[in-house]
Amino acid sequence: MSEDASSYPPIDPTNFDLIVLGTGLPESVIAAAASATGKTVLHLDPNPFYGSNYTSLSLQDLSSFLISHSAPPPSPPSAPSDRPDRFLPPPGRPPPPPSPPSSLPSPFPLLPLTSPAKNIPENSTSTCADLGFCSAPINQ
Repeated sequence: MSEDASSYPPIDPTNFDLIVLGTGLPESVIAAAASATGKTVLHLDPNPFYGSNYTSLSLQDLSSFLISHSAPPPSPPSAPSDRPDRFLPPPGRPPPPPSPPSSLPSPFPLLPLTSPAKNIPENSTSTCADLGFCSAPINQ
């Protein structure tokens, strides 16, 4: 275990290449991209939860969402002796194809990558807007 810990560079708690405020989707993508290029990132959020408008769902919330957006359970089929024509196709006709599986809507849309990864210069003091990461201007 100590061998694994020594393979990582030490963290200097006073110097970071990038400080990201907020843990929403855009901020998390920026922090992950910078970290993937080898930059040190301090990722902060003032909220007691993560993700701002894209906060994660708890298991109970996810279960409630799936139940509320699922189709009602089918009613039990009647006995074959009650309605034989309901289960068997007419003579000479093939059975109907199976129904396609139902799909539940995704709670989060898939977002395509719109630009390639950017290289962040060493010891850069640029903001995310200067580097082209931000889609909206930053209010300072």
